[in-house]
Amino acid sequence: MVGRITGSALGLLAFAVAVFAGLSVGNPVTVILSRSVWALFIFCFIGFVLGAAAQAVVNEHRRRREDASPTENRTQASAIPDPGNSSTIVESQPMGT
Repeated sequence: MVGRITGSALGLLAFAVAVFAGLSVGNPVTVILSRSVWALFIFCFIGFVLGAAAQAVVNEHRRRREDASPTENRTQASAIPDPGNSSTIVESQPMGT
């Protein structure tokens, strides 16, 4: 999904840049459109590859965090103080006394 979104965004960006660049130098319309379509396809492919790689990195990171989380939860649970233990409760005194 991320690859398709990234590919389409980069492809449309490349198409727009190629159109504006062609118009600014006064190229004929057929040349502008042909170069713009080539840029669209090339950058769509590049964006798809980059987006797929980014999604793979995110999935790998998520998998590693999920694999490591059960051991982290056990160590964090032992560090939580027991609410029934009266030594952890601090009694407050009224102000001014």
